[in-house]
Amino acid sequence: MNILVPFSWLKDYLKTDASAKEVTKFVSLCGPSIERIHEVGGEEVFEVEVTPNRPDLLSVIGLAREASAILPRFKKEAEFISLNPEEFSEKGDKDALTLDVTIKNNKLCPRFTAVILDNVVIKESPEIIKKRLELVGTRALNNVIDVTNYSMFDLGQPMHAFDYDKITGHKLILRESKEGETIITLDGVNRKLPEDAIVMEDGSGRLIDLCGIMGGKNSEIDENTKRVLLFVQTYDSFKIRKTCQAISHRTEAAARFEKGIDYLGIISSLQRAVEMLSKNAGARVASNLIDIEESKYQKKLIKADFNKINSVIGVSIEKEEAKAILRSLGFIEKEPDQYEVPSWRYQDVEIEEDLAEEIARIYGYFNLPIILPEGIIPSGQEDKTFYFEDKAKDYLKHQGFSECVTPSATSAEILEKGENTPDKAIKIKNPLSKDFEYLRYSLIPQLLESIRFNKSNFEKIRIFELANVYEKTDKDKLPNEYSRLTGIIFDKKSTMLDLKGTVEGLLSELGIANYDFEQKNNQEADLTISKEVVGFIKSSIDGLMFDLNFKVLLKYVSTSNSYKQIPSVPSVVEDLTFEINKDEKAGPAINFIKTFSNEKISLSAELTDVFEKEDVRAITVKIKYQAKKENLSNDIVAKIRELLIKELDQKFGVTVKTA
Repeated sequence: MNILVPFSWLKDYLKTDASAKEVTKFVSLCGPSIERIHEVGGEEVFEVEVTPNRPDLLSVIGLAREASAILPRFKKEAEFISLNPEEFSEKGDKDALTLDVTIKNNKLCPRFTAVILDNVVIKESPEIIKKRLELVGTRALNNVIDVTNYSMFDLGQPMHAFDYDKITGHKLILRESKEGETIITLDGVNRKLPEDAIVMEDGSGRLIDLCGIMGGKNSEIDENTKRVLLFVQTYDSFKIRKTCQAISHRTEAAARFEKGIDYLGIISSLQRAVEMLSKNAGARVASNLIDIEESKYQKKLIKADFNKINSVIGVSIEKEEAKAILRSLGFIEKEPDQYEVPSWRYQDVEIEEDLAEEIARIYGYFNLPIILPEGIIPSGQEDKTFYFEDKAKDYLKHQGFSECVTPSATSAEILEKGENTPDKAIKIKNPLSKDFEYLRYSLIPQLLESIRFNKSNFEKIRIFELANVYEKTDKDKLPNEYSRLTGIIFDKKSTMLDLKGTVEGLLSELGIANYDFEQKNNQEADLTISKEVVGFIKSSIDGLMFDLNFKVLLKYVSTSNSYKQIPSVPSVVEDLTFEINKDEKAGPAINFIKTFSNEKISLSAELTDVFEKEDVRAITVKIKYQAKKENLSNDIVAKIRELLIKELDQKFGVTVKTA
């Protein structure tokens, strides 16, 4: 994300002789990218790109720390000016205001820090605060709210202020929300909350805060406020991000909480805010400091092997220079070559290689020698997935099909029209609309919707889609995601045999030979390869369709081709009509004909017609007799036919239909 930092504000924490342009150039070389300088009312304002791993840079003080370490590398004076707020005096007597705080789950809020102020006078903020807030894109409201916003941009510590007198019973309970609970937030929006959002309720059970995101309107600061509860916390960053996604709303505070804030910077930021409110609003501390640490801060120590660090970087940096770089970034050497990670970098510095990265970037990546890698380039295993996807698409295109690209998410209505049950589909918690509420587990419903939408304009429609589907798995596990290839033919003249021929041609194009169609009824058949079901073909009132598990198909594809010489002699072709029991399958018999060959003669067979009457099915098969070297006489063909018919009768109970 990008933030705005006025140069004049940056100088509160950075004493330097560098100009704004020099700061932009040099900091961008070794730290965050300052993308441009905006001129606003005579002020120079940096627009800084902050990567997700550096939440410490989402503040003026964070950028000042970074600049103070970088600018001296370019012969520019730079000194970081530390924050030293006055420690406020606690009330400490029987008149101290109190707050009853209950935290239901300590993982939700590792640290809860607050103080109560009285004698507050609500008015406009001083001009410098209003101007600075305006420069960073925030509207000034009043002297109390402005301090909380100012502190967030200044120190990177989001904080919130409640009207103390609007908190029923002066009691707060921090807990997880229940599904369906609602809260009207400060922007006036009534928000329906997901399950497990972090919320705060008062003594009457009212929700008064959507923690880490936005406060409740029922406890806001207004012109009548006299006593203020000011607090700063840390929250479970995962839950903050999850809630933002669920309610489709992200605030400046949430953007910082979800990345993690400086645990040890909480007290100093609270002291700074109290100091500002005392000066700008006449506030007086009216309670003891409330500081509930559900989990103690654990120092993070990393051992630095400078020889290894040089090996990682690829150049030899003097040990003292490397140590000086780490000191400039706030790393403290606790023992020889062992460094304590500063609290504001706690989120992203974990291992020795992270120290190497810090040293390398301040040293300057541009100072590293440009050397091409040497050695043998490793050869990885080639993934043929895209090759066969393109091959399948090209084949269907040449068969007159048009490719469709439909969304991965769909509606309950479309699923039901396509004979899919929404209960079997994965429901999206924060859909963009009702039209995209479920992840599809089949491509058929959306393709049928395309047919319904277009069939009034076209007599014949052939469409297909090759895309991923998403099947439910066990709770809290990712869905089973894999690709399917689905096609639909809307054409009154096309038959199941046409559909079967299309699928057979596709399998041939992919180099798949050992397949079979197992008929389930007159309208549907399963496609099996090596006895594994990979899909089906089907006739319905909406058209002819095939649906194949493309992931499984890829197990059987082949790119090897065998050359067969074109016969030098003509073939003999004849149609034979066989009678078979209606309950028996014709496929095994036809496959047998194809294998009924010898060294001199080969046979091929193709089903051309099917007729059913009572308990008997008549099938017409086009048989081609092909000799390899000599012309076939009628006598030879008759002998082969006679032998073939005998074998078919014995093995499959198939007889030739007589006139």
